[in-house]
Amino acid sequence: MPAHVDEEEHGEAEAVLQAESVRPAHMDHDYAVPPASVQEQLEAANQRIAELEDTLGKERKSHFSLQRLKVGFDEETLSDLFRISQSTVSRILITWINFLYAVLGSITVWPSREAVQRKMPCVFKTSYPKTRVILDCTEIQVQTPSSKVLNGMAYSYCKGHTTYKSLVGISPDGTIVFVSSLYTGSISDKDITARSGLLDLLEEGDEVMVDKGFPIQDLLMKKKASLVIPPFLGQDEQFSSSEVILTQNIARLRVHVERAIRRVKEYKILQQTIPLTLAGSVSQLWTVCALLTNFRGKLY
Repeated sequence: MPAHVDEEEHGEAEAVLQAESVRPAHMDHDYAVPPASVQEQLEAANQRIAELEDTLGKERKSHFSLQRLKVGFDEETLSDLFRISQSTVSRILITWINFLYAVLGSITVWPSREAVQRKMPCVFKTSYPKTRVILDCTEIQVQTPSSKVLNGMAYSYCKGHTTYKSLVGISPDGTIVFVSSLYTGSISDKDITARSGLLDLLEEGDEVMVDKGFPIQDLLMKKKASLVIPPFLGQDEQFSSSEVILTQNIARLRVHVERAIRRVKEYKILQQTIPLTLAGSVSQLWTVCALLTNFRGKLY
């Protein structure tokens, strides 16, 4: 921690750093194979749930937690509704977020190439049959730390406030198959792609569809994968008719990842400013909301 972050800011700084949003080194778990530690995570979460059992029953706790995520009730409102303290509200929410994260993390969400091909819509088969994943980045707003150093790390100049950023990938059929950890909002789309662990999941011959903000061709070349990206317009140039058609075709297919992200953000808690009290579990919270949308049925 920088020397000029004073002691009063120490607790807040630790909370922000726990979110792994400053410099996460790798994926939280392997998207292709269930993590070896998932049993330990489940046991720890179950133990924590048992410790809270004298406050609310399991069914009420799960309902309570989903209300916080989906409806967006704040801690004060939930404290009044369930007649428990706000500190208990926070403990229950964090416990259940981590429990759901462990459960969902045990499910293989990155499909094989054969599975992608089997479920691929006709519109992809005729235009981009080798598409493995469609990528986009999104940001969620977080409470501004009082530390100028930490705020500078998380500040997004694009959004104009303090944010965390995640890389999201969907398969051609609209299923969310990749959700990165949250990073500081200032990170570039290329850097988050390089750090997220997504590249380790790609195979030779795969195609990755993105928007113009993803100059990741050099990263994909190392995996012998290809980039599907709209053409760039040079200075004092105009698109040819074929380039216009190409841009429209890619935009028509790539829009589905934006629709998938919008569906994730229908969870009201993500439409609010995430408080620093949840900083230690914000990556888990984001992943839970993202993966739960896969249980809502097909995107299109």
